[in-house]
Amino acid sequence: MRRLDRSRAVVLGGARCPRGDARHGGFTSADEPWLPAIEVAGGAVATQRADPDSLLSLYKDLIAIRAELGGELTFISAQGGVLAYRRGADHVVAINLSEYELAAPAVSRIVRATHARDHPAGSAAPGRLRPGEGFVATA
Repeated sequence: MRRLDRSRAVVLGGARCPRGDARHGGFTSADEPWLPAIEVAGGAVATQRADPDSLLSLYKDLIAIRAELGGELTFISAQGGVLAYRRGADHVVAINLSEYELAAPAVSRIVRATHARDHPAGSAAPGRLRPGEGFVATA
């Protein structure tokens, strides 16, 4: 019988994001957890909840606005490396999937951006997107 190599559990996707600063990420009071809690960029869930620019906040905001988007999804023309589509008549979603800064589709106001500190809700949409940057905006 093969023994579980716990050092590979993280690589295999078995690790969990810590929920707080407690020992073992708050998942157990046991001496050794079955799966390890890992350090993640942005900190534990408790830390990310307090940061409006965290990945957790981004996901929660995107889930919350999804119902507002409505309508069909229609891909729109954008510079190569930028994935862009219209949701209904009122919203455009765009994300730069390349490693270069690229032109963003022409839209009006930000609803939610991946980098909320740089592009807060209600601000004018940027004309360019940095690598990995994206937004949901009014058309």
